[in-house]
Amino acid sequence: MHSFYILQLTQFKKIKDTLDSGLKRERKSQRVASQAADSTPADPLPRVFLLSCHWIHSSLDVKTLMFSKVICRVQGRKMSTRSTSQTMQWVLSCLPEKQVMIGIPCRKIDILKDPKEFYEYLIKKMPDCKNRITLSALYLGTGEKEKHLLDTLEKSVEKNEQLECNLLFDYTRSTRSDGPGQSSKDLLTRVTSNNRFKVSFFLSPMFSNFFTRKLILPREKHNEIISLQHMKIFVLDDQVIVSGANLSHQYFTDRVDRYFVFHNKDLADYLDEVAKTVASFSLKLHSNGLMSHHESWEHPISSPHYIQHARERIQSVKKRFSKSCLEFNQLQESNHTIVMPFIQANCLGINDEENFLSKILTRPPSESIVRLASGYFNLTQGFKEKLLGLEEDISCDVLMASEDVNSFKGANGLMGSIPSFYTTMSKLFWQEMQRSNKNNIRIWSFFKPNWTFHAKGLWIENKKENTMLATIGSSNFGYRSVFRDLELQLVLVTREEQLKTRLRDEYETIWKDSKQIKSDSDFPPVATWVTLISRFIKSFF
Repeated sequence: MHSFYILQLTQFKKIKDTLDSGLKRERKSQRVASQAADSTPADPLPRVFLLSCHWIHSSLDVKTLMFSKVICRVQGRKMSTRSTSQTMQWVLSCLPEKQVMIGIPCRKIDILKDPKEFYEYLIKKMPDCKNRITLSALYLGTGEKEKHLLDTLEKSVEKNEQLECNLLFDYTRSTRSDGPGQSSKDLLTRVTSNNRFKVSFFLSPMFSNFFTRKLILPREKHNEIISLQHMKIFVLDDQVIVSGANLSHQYFTDRVDRYFVFHNKDLADYLDEVAKTVASFSLKLHSNGLMSHHESWEHPISSPHYIQHARERIQSVKKRFSKSCLEFNQLQESNHTIVMPFIQANCLGINDEENFLSKILTRPPSESIVRLASGYFNLTQGFKEKLLGLEEDISCDVLMASEDVNSFKGANGLMGSIPSFYTTMSKLFWQEMQRSNKNNIRIWSFFKPNWTFHAKGLWIENKKENTMLATIGSSNFGYRSVFRDLELQLVLVTREEQLKTRLRDEYETIWKDSKQIKSDSDFPPVATWVTLISRFIKSFF
């Protein structure tokens, strides 16, 4: 058998050559350590065996497992049997070489249950902050609750002399006015007289081309279809809330969403840096109501260097906080939940979330249960193909908003037809399911009287291996999220029973107000003109 393995080496010379110098260094270190301990160096045969296995087994998860074993072997440490499950190696195989990953015990993770608790948590915790408050959302509303939140922020800064407040919103949405003095920008101008407040508005470089400058921008509401800052990050000293919710009245009262609180300084530090980095190449609001780029930024969005330098700033932050993907196994051995942030900003050439989720959905472990929810269901072709390609032993439930709970229901003009557009996209997906005979996929429609639906997330559970993956963040998994907007998503991987129970309770609470779509007639009728144009405008929604 040994001769068989030796012959196989000729087929992966490139792999051997790449590893060889590192292997020699490690063997030398091992010999020194072994001599010092008066022990015998390890037999080199396992390296031949593992490398040949690496070549023989072609699937990605097995390749990663074999490679991890080689690395662990030459580093003189054992690979935990706990970390070699199919599910954990599946996640590991989907990661880039370097990734921000943080181990957090489940007792340090809270899930808020509704909009009221989300609002009250912010109001309660802000006055206790001593060093930093960083809030990133699409916009700040202009109602009484929003004004009370801003008042609380001001009082918190006045109370604590070391406290700094950084606010990041989207330029186009925050300059849209509901009346004289009724925009986010108008409301926020007053706090900028305090130099411990920094207010920034991200304007996407997608607005730099001729079409958006000349045709879209003059139309105040419609300009938002081009590109938005959509990250929902709320840092309160060393804890951080990650959500899909904005800071406005409906999100504090009657809009279904999700809110995770992480009591972890490392995660708070990273997300704080991400928000501040985006703010550094955004527009800064001054006390006179005017805006300009921050002093450290030299490139307007029309500059050919804007995208490159903005991307480099974000990548620099990621690099500082990233770890080798091989540390994934070490984190798993700690029995903590692994939390991994992913940024999606195609407008800046960053596609981390799309790349990871595309791999995750390509081949989940057998007998997994997949659940996906989106407030604005318009999956990219790539994500649709992944779901429709799931094996029959993997069940999949997809939840979307019915027209009656879509946040655009009742809007004036063309905006009022947006719910019908999402119905069209849902129906097209349903029809593709029927043509493909995908009996393992079910579609659900959410409806709750007097509420709107904005929840989004992905849950993948493998009960056989006692592991669950879940996401929390701003992405809707659609064309906007992937190709236009600036998004942030956290991926949680856990074996902690307490957290898995809470995650199950969370999606069951969301699903309980839904009904299954079983035929074409379960979809509401859509105007012919909406159906006709939907295929041509889907990249904007």
